[in-house]
Amino acid sequence: MSEKTEVDKIAIEHIKIYLEANDQVVAESWKNKAFDEKGLDLLSVRMNESNLKITTISVTGDESKKTKDFYLEMIKDKERKTKGCFLTSEVSYLFYYFIESKELYTIPFTEAKEWVRKNRDKFELKDVQKKKGGEFIESQGLLVPKKMLSENVNVKKFNLDYYISEKQTKLGLL
Repeated sequence: MSEKTEVDKIAIEHIKIYLEANDQVVAESWKNKAFDEKGLDLLSVRMNESNLKITTISVTGDESKKTKDFYLEMIKDKERKTKGCFLTSEVSYLFYYFIESKELYTIPFTEAKEWVRKNRDKFELKDVQKKKGGEFIESQGLLVPKKMLSENVNVKKFNLDYYISEKQTKLGLL
């Protein structure tokens, strides 16, 4: 099982609350090594008329307050030279969640991956240090403007204010 950052844990918890409030059954698949290796954080099951619909989800939590960009991880660990989740995930959707503003962006993963690949040279590459477990890991990703991705890929935005209390937003309270 991989270590998640505190921000990712809060994002996963908030998204679970939101999905369950909207009649979906949610499992935290990231706790299972086989699923986690595919970048799969959550499995959502919903009954549509007479059919079950299963959605596979990768979650990215972001604590930035006023960023206009998505950080799409290309290299997970620069020292170990491991590919990032944006390159390796095998999911239906990337759920990108800003914990302070409680904004959730649902991004169809395959569509976004293809579009970013074609337009990669337009975006800034940025190094970010994240604390996972007891160590700091330096990752590298593309800064993709939210507006640009939303205009070119079927991104949907939701505000989770209604579902999440203020105390559930603070780091370290879960």
